[in-house]
Amino acid sequence: MGYEELYESSWNLYKMELMVGSIGSMLMGELISEYLDRGYYLLKLNGGTNYASARFDRGEKDRIRLEMKMHPTSLGSLFAFGGICHITIYKGVQKDISGFLGGQVKEVMSSVGDPEPGVYMVNQDGTSYFVGTTIYLNMKEHMDLNTFRIDPKGIISKLDDVLDEISTMDRSLEVGQ
Repeated sequence: MGYEELYESSWNLYKMELMVGSIGSMLMGELISEYLDRGYYLLKLNGGTNYASARFDRGEKDRIRLEMKMHPTSLGSLFAFGGICHITIYKGVQKDISGFLGGQVKEVMSSVGDPEPGVYMVNQDGTSYFVGTTIYLNMKEHMDLNTFRIDPKGIISKLDDVLDEISTMDRSLEVGQ
């Protein structure tokens, strides 16, 4: 390998390393685009190095919150094992559910670090109540490692499944009252 090939190869690896650090931002951008295309309004967006959250509203009764954390990974680890991302998706419910699941779920869950998948949480944001749960994803399964292009369709499908389950829970709470 001559100097020019080494130089080009080095620059390609350098750019790929930069892209690895941007996977979380790229994913959140894809999720925001999807929900905007579905007619939601982006009301709030927060973020940090490996964390982002967004709140969407559509009409007066349709609310969603997303909290995403992308665990730091290296280029080699991404190719060998993948990159772990977890997304907590909350759906707004239209009733006071402060007593649901014991009432202290928010405080208890906020003290345990990363949320466990499949554990439902109740959270209050102003006058709105949200029920949510977390899914863990291996980003290697949802992106092209040659171009670093994320395919959000599979991720959106998983989030839709969670939202459907929360809607089912919400309807069962109405029946039980």
